Amino acid sequence: MKLTRIAGLKFEVVKKVVFKANISWQGPSIEIRDPLDGRLLVEIHPAGWVVIYPGYKFDGPSGPTKDDAINIGPSGLHDALYETLRGIGEVCFTRKQADAAMYQALLENLSKARAAETKPTDSKARTMWLATKYALLHGRYATWYRGLRWFAFYAARKRKLEDKYRTFEVL
Repeated sequence: MKLTRIAGLKFEVVKKVVFKANISWQGPSIEIRDPLDGRLLVEIHPAGWVVIYPGYKFDGPSGPTKDDAINIGPSGLHDALYETLRGIGEVCFTRKQADAAMYQALLENLSKARAAETKPTDSKARTMWLATKYALLHGRYATWYRGLRWFAFYAARKRKLEDKYRTFEVL
């Protein structure tokens, strides 16, 4: 995921990103557009494909984690799904499905990072160290996911979008 850091919200997507989420419904795609210029920022397809377009801004990971290459992409996916929930409610998918999609993307990134760091010529000690490192990371991300499930319910409540800086008014 190619991003730029910006003031206010932390990240802006620079290059189109596509995620596969475990959500599906019957009906049309959901689109999130910029309220000022109308350009497409997020598109969620009924088959579960989530496309995030350049210009989409999000705040990055929240909770007991840090901004790193493993969790920034899933965080953007999660923010896009929650923004959809805030706009239309749980019509097409639930908060639980949005959280699970983020966790699935997080585990895929963790697996890719481990595979990229592991080499066939690694010693047994290095292999053990990598296994321990990624087991600890998995534990940290599992804790982050549980925190989302317990405490992020307020972020998915249906709200009314007022301007492009995502200030919301509770309905």
